[in-house]
Amino acid sequence: MNPLRVLIATSNRQVVGGVEVYLRSLIPSLMAKGHQVGLLYEFPEVSPGPVVDAPDADIERWTAGSVEGTLRLVREWQPDVVYGHGLSSHGLEAAIARRFPMVLFAHGYYASCATGTKRH
Repeated sequence: MNPLRVLIATSNRQVVGGVEVYLRSLIPSLMAKGHQVGLLYEFPEVSPGPVVDAPDADIERWTAGSVEGTLRLVREWQPDVVYGHGLSSHGLEAAIARRFPMVLFAHGYYASCATGTKRH
């Protein structure tokens, strides 16, 4: 398999829940397989504590800004695939999905249940 340029798109850089715990193990695993990893997040860390990417990891990182500005950054990095983990900006997530190959890991019930809480 040829190495890929994988852009991880997520809401938080700081570990605040299960999504970020998953990304903490995913990123080094992808890198160990020879893939180049980039990290796009909406919210930087707000207090000391663990982040999804090791601060010394050899990856590109961006804080999402405007939709247009963020798309420009993504386009310049030229990912082979965007691995989405639930951006809070649905407009940004949709814009990225329209322009780049994207896989979404549905960690929760967003968009599968009207309330987002999986009510029966």
